[in-house]
Amino acid sequence: MCLPVEEGGLGLHHLDDMQKALHMRFVWNLIQGNSLWAQFFKAKYVGSKPWFLIDANKGTRFWKMIANCIRLVLKNLKWSLREGNLFFWYDKWRNRGPLYSDLPVVGSHLLKVKECQLSNLWDVELLVNLVGQDHVNDILEFLTVCKGGSNVLVWMKKDSGCFSTKLAWDCIRIRGSTMNWHSWMWHSQLPLKVSVSMWKAWHHAIGVDDHLCRVGVPIVSKCDCCDAGKYEDQNHVLFERDLAARMWRYCGGIFGLPLHGNWKETVSHWFLHASSSSQVGIIVGLLHSLLSWPFWCRRCVAHMEDFTIFAYIAYRSAKALLEFRGLAQTPHGNFKLNTNGSGFRNPGSSGAGACKALMIGYVEVELDSQVVVSWWKQRRYGVWYLEDFWEVILCLLDSMDCLVCHVFKEGNKVADWLAKSGVLGHHMEQQVIGEVPRLLRSLICLDKLGVPSLRCSYV
Repeated sequence: MCLPVEEGGLGLHHLDDMQKALHMRFVWNLIQGNSLWAQFFKAKYVGSKPWFLIDANKGTRFWKMIANCIRLVLKNLKWSLREGNLFFWYDKWRNRGPLYSDLPVVGSHLLKVKECQLSNLWDVELLVNLVGQDHVNDILEFLTVCKGGSNVLVWMKKDSGCFSTKLAWDCIRIRGSTMNWHSWMWHSQLPLKVSVSMWKAWHHAIGVDDHLCRVGVPIVSKCDCCDAGKYEDQNHVLFERDLAARMWRYCGGIFGLPLHGNWKETVSHWFLHASSSSQVGIIVGLLHSLLSWPFWCRRCVAHMEDFTIFAYIAYRSAKALLEFRGLAQTPHGNFKLNTNGSGFRNPGSSGAGACKALMIGYVEVELDSQVVVSWWKQRRYGVWYLEDFWEVILCLLDSMDCLVCHVFKEGNKVADWLAKSGVLGHHMEQQVIGEVPRLLRSLICLDKLGVPSLRCSYV
């Protein structure tokens, strides 16, 4: 459970990890800060020793907890060398880590970097004696780029270099394997109780008789929702029971999705066909929850309240969840304008310019570009070289009574067809629906009827 939802958990933080992350913040403040609190702990427990040589077994209980996190913090920070008031062997002022991790310590443990200087130059002879001729050039590469001012402490896990408790927790937590389906199981359109139940089903943790028997609860299993009274396990309740199997076959046939041996295998395969870029893809991503939840509710009502929901009611409730609309019909008397980014001569004799010329009172403008819709809602554009065009569009639409909204590309097929035809150099002007090309006429009729356009994958 104590894993991010992206890794199959519930997004909860383990208390031990959170406590350790907060102790790491204490260490960061202690290393970086010059506050009275930091000066007190440095004087009492640190003294003049390098941080790597702190004994974590001495001091109060609170200090021991902080001292045990010192090496975790030191592993993820580095010093940007400026004035050189750092320990030569134990402070991390180079990218590869402190020198003591690669070379034997020669001379004093308390040697400072600035003590290797002679006037404004580095003492190459001293450096050769300390690190050897083979490594002195690597050391000088870091030392020669020193700038003036105070040393800067950098937290390497963040671009800004500032410490973050969240990133500290991310450094120490246990990691799980990434689950690509998490965005569908925890989709914002699903109630939280549905998402939690589907998460439990994925991890075989819902309270069916089979799971209770596995943990040692001696019960006689009997399904309360089927006439045969079969053994109750997760697959039987959510997938194999007559009503559930019928619904899974029905939806699989509509969307061209195959069924596998059990609930988890089927859901795993269906997730591969989910996509947030189309209506059908979104429904496929949510389909496992829309199908499984009514049957799980039916089982719980029958098991806990001794009340059986009739099969046709559960069937209708599951089917109602699957209903969706493709293109919303515009109310009688209103006009709808579907536009495409490939359209030309706007705002002129086509598009919104034509609506204004015809003195149409109210227009619903549908775009298949969420970027442009977001620009309209925020009243600002995101590309600097479109400034002139954008100001003209704003003036035009502000002079009209209109509603700008997003439509999936399946719902914008008429505009797409016209835009592609215009790109090819075709020109046509018809006043009667019967005179337009047959393919375009069929798309307009489907649009008028509100019939959804489906995009399915067949395997």
